[in-house]
Amino acid sequence: MEDYEEVSSDPYAHDPERGINLSDMDIEQMIGKNLILPYKFQRNYTDQEQKPPPCSYDARLGNTVYLLEADARNTIIHQDKRVLEELVKVSKPVSIESGYELKKGYTYVIPLLESVVLNGSVKSIKCSPKSSLGRLFINSRLISDFNIYFNELSSNIPRNEHINMYLMITPLAFNIIVHPGIEMAQLRFFSGYDSKLSERELNRNIERKPILYHRKKDGSLNPAEHTIINGGLAIHLDAKAENNNNLIGFKTRDTPEPIDLSKKRFYNPLDFFAPLIFGKNPLIINSNDCLLCSSLEEIHIPLFFSGELRPYSQSGYEGIEHYAGFFDAGFEATCVGERRSTEPKPVELIHGSVLSILDVYRTNRPKNPYGAGAHYQGQRGVTLPKFFKPFLM
Repeated sequence: MEDYEEVSSDPYAHDPERGINLSDMDIEQMIGKNLILPYKFQRNYTDQEQKPPPCSYDARLGNTVYLLEADARNTIIHQDKRVLEELVKVSKPVSIESGYELKKGYTYVIPLLESVVLNGSVKSIKCSPKSSLGRLFINSRLISDFNIYFNELSSNIPRNEHINMYLMITPLAFNIIVHPGIEMAQLRFFSGYDSKLSERELNRNIERKPILYHRKKDGSLNPAEHTIINGGLAIHLDAKAENNNNLIGFKTRDTPEPIDLSKKRFYNPLDFFAPLIFGKNPLIINSNDCLLCSSLEEIHIPLFFSGELRPYSQSGYEGIEHYAGFFDAGFEATCVGERRSTEPKPVELIHGSVLSILDVYRTNRPKNPYGAGAHYQGQRGVTLPKFFKPFLM
């Protein structure tokens, strides 16, 4: 409660135009008011992974897929039209009921089962890929009716009208197999705009409760230096992995074998990833290489905040730094960077260089914070996606 009270002491925190990231309890109310359709949480939960997320909603794939040619991408997105009206003009639906393979380098559009309504209590929606899918280097972007923007529904969307949503998916590293009902997108709902903490709010809360920590070899934690860059916290690259048996991370292998997203702990990680070990070779990223690497810091998100890593920060090279970088309230672990370079020449990644920038958002405290049993809680170094068997050194 202390963290929220500190933010609330800011005079702007009570401005009705200030947004807040809604929590699982708020989302339950939205479902009850038919602001999210259809309702999905009608089953008993047996572990943390099956619980509704603390500060988001996991949207599910529908039953069909559309292959999209490159020159048709912009033709299906309009400010004043529904996506399906234009989509059927450039592609034909194919059923994914029995599973459907999405090929690396091609772009597909899959309708989501859910539709949403923006009204007076919900002003905007942001979308992030699920963490396990980001670690497969899947470029997944949300599009919707009456919207020309990716991954966000905001003031431009008609109010009090059900909006259909779709994922535009381009696998970049592996072929993947999808099925109806698979959760690929996290939707975050905001009660207004400007929910990101200001630099002043960040500084004041860090003084009372740090967000970034360094873990010593004996397992104890010390607060890390908090460097604020352009309104966010700098997160740094661990290129030595002293607390993780010198395993820096992984580089994707080129393989035709697809990954079925309905499988758990099924695949041998060495068939898809090459481990990167400190001391053997410099950490080099070539053009279009896909690397998973870890932060020096552990991120501890207080219960009245959520966090998101910026996909670009131009920290030493040009390219994507994250495909999925959202952190729920209660998250405590190192973070993983999904790095893909667009530089024309190789670039060496230096220990302690900036991995990304973490933005922190005001959030209603969830009923079920991120915690014990969650796949990435407590990770040190890089944890591979849930589709793989544990990697053993």
